[in-house]
Amino acid sequence: MSKKDRLEKVARHVLTREGLSGFTMERLAEAAEVSRPTVYQYFGSREGALAATALSTIAVCSKLFESAQRFQGAPREQAMALMTGFEVLARFEPDHLETLEFLGMPWIKRALPSPPLDALQALVTGFGARLTGLMQLSVEQGQLALPSGYPMAAAAFHTQNFYYGIFFAVARRRISYDLYASDSPWESSRRGLHVYWDGIGWSPKAGDSDMEALHDRILRQCFPDYWLRIKTDELKRGLDTPLAEPLSHSIPEPRSRARALKPS
Repeated sequence: MSKKDRLEKVARHVLTREGLSGFTMERLAEAAEVSRPTVYQYFGSREGALAATALSTIAVCSKLFESAQRFQGAPREQAMALMTGFEVLARFEPDHLETLEFLGMPWIKRALPSPPLDALQALVTGFGARLTGLMQLSVEQGQLALPSGYPMAAAAFHTQNFYYGIFFAVARRRISYDLYASDSPWESSRRGLHVYWDGIGWSPKAGDSDMEALHDRILRQCFPDYWLRIKTDELKRGLDTPLAEPLSHSIPEPRSRARALKPS
């Protein structure tokens, strides 16, 4: 990991674990185990560090969003491609997923400089508009008949938050998911979303096609690098070969600032 990547990873960790109060240039230097001048060299200021942290995550998410939009198929299948972008984010970029969640908090948004704030708003608005547009297209094509009194905006909102939330839980390995989930959390999550879409009357329903084959096709077309990583892991499991442990870069905890009392 380069020094730049290390600093950006440390910045994400400090922001999401210690909040704005802990997000100082001194703390970033301490956590990254570099000098304060090095941190200032890369970020310029605390505001610059916050902007760089936000823009780094937004760039990763935007790239996944753009890749998902390349998928061709029925509107529901294209929507599944968008949701698969969430899965890729959670499975392979969990620190960016957590940072994205943190950037949505009001007190963080108020502290963001204009460029990353505008980019964040464009990302969120663009994703929601794309999903809603696909649902509207399905209505026009007779593939979606929402229950009476259930607005499309609510269906899009629940879709996004259901999938985002459950993958956030899987990525964090929260105890509630560990207690109740199967040993195939990603597959279970996809089935849950398809059950919801079936329930609101969105065709083609999960029983009408092979949803796992669709997922594989989406990964190959839109996220080939991640598809290869998934297939490699599956092959290693089939051969009973130990999987490589993800690299862990420990972040030192803050040193105590308390001063010892001088003897009287």
